[in-house]
Amino acid sequence: MALTPEQKQLWFASVSDRSDSQSLHETALLRFRGPLQQQAFNQAVQTIVNRHEALHIFMSGDGETQVFAPVMKAEIPLHDFTSYRPDEQEQHIRAWMIKDSETPFAMTPGKPLFRIHLLKISDEEHLGVFTFHHFIADGWSISVFIQELEHIYSALVRHADYNLPDPVPFRNYVVWQQDQLKAGKKRPLLFGQQCKKSSSLSSICHLR
Repeated sequence: MALTPEQKQLWFASVSDRSDSQSLHETALLRFRGPLQQQAFNQAVQTIVNRHEALHIFMSGDGETQVFAPVMKAEIPLHDFTSYRPDEQEQHIRAWMIKDSETPFAMTPGKPLFRIHLLKISDEEHLGVFTFHHFIADGWSISVFIQELEHIYSALVRHADYNLPDPVPFRNYVVWQQDQLKAGKKRPLLFGQQCKKSSSLSSICHLR
């Protein structure tokens, strides 16, 4: 599927030698207090990835098209910082986060445009680090991701059902935007902005 105009700009910025990878990323942190049920956490994340087509996107490599992978597996490494003394731990965590923020995404076929890490601070405290390329998400859509994660994880640890509305595929928005441009209408806003401003798109405003 063809890229949206905004995605073309982001692709060019990503492959440019002058690219500042941090400016193309959105990162969210989620702190877990109390014992973390890692299996439930991983299951909750994978459930969200399965739900949202935007998280299945990767670049075709030509800067013109995007591919939607039928399956996208979320890999969630666990980084253990419990071996450090309390006065050292914060410094090591900060250094890790700086290095992670400076790591660019590979804009190549088959490579996901998001990454998720768990940092173990103690048996009673973990930190989730969620990083997304602007190509697939903005601050608003990431907040939806976090809200869904909290909802699903909480339900899983309680062995309860979770009910969320079915998101409409991201490609529906791409088609809509292309139709708007063909009709000669004013260039559409970014998807996240459209979701906040247009009730006609409310049905697809769950996560880019």
